[in-house]
Amino acid sequence: MKIRKVVFLIFFVSLTACSFAGSNQDPVIKKDQGIIVLPPKMKKVMEAFNPDFEMWKLEDYTPQVVNDDHQKDNPRKLPFALIVDANKDNIPDVILDGHDKKQALLIGVISENDEYRVLLIDKRKLCNPRTIENMFEGKKEYGLVYYLWSLEDRKAAKENNAVFVVAYPQQTTADGTLLTEGYIMEYRYSNGKFQIWDTAL
Repeated sequence: MKIRKVVFLIFFVSLTACSFAGSNQDPVIKKDQGIIVLPPKMKKVMEAFNPDFEMWKLEDYTPQVVNDDHQKDNPRKLPFALIVDANKDNIPDVILDGHDKKQALLIGVISENDEYRVLLIDKRKLCNPRTIENMFEGKKEYGLVYYLWSLEDRKAAKENNAVFVVAYPQQTTADGTLLTEGYIMEYRYSNGKFQIWDTAL
């Protein structure tokens, strides 16, 4: 009887440990908090890549972008973060948009065997989101005016290795006059790197 109890206890502890370990190894987006939680291995390579890297926050975006993001119900995305499988190895990768206090950075954290590597996808001049003026139907808003958008669920994307786009909505005056044309920038992953295709909305 005691032996059975010991065996059961060992099995229970092992099962619990495995469950905890599994939940700790994959990135998780918490939509209600507007954050992405990264596993320790991802954090480690990001720290080595750039210890000053910070992701944007929801409050850095215009309300129009946050509210009108057509994929906002996708549990694997936020305007600044996507959980994807860029290299098709069935291990979650992430695309993250942010900055290092000097420049704006778009990066990918891609699985490689049992580890990860960071790819710099794009870098731009850093601007304080609160100073970026936008106009939607004549209403002025301040903040970042684009968001990440996953392509993984599309047949064409699977055929040409397209992973995600950066989407910019149109801006107009109150009478509908076009101020800026909306467009998307499509990124594909091939041969260990991201490549860009420009596509109009």
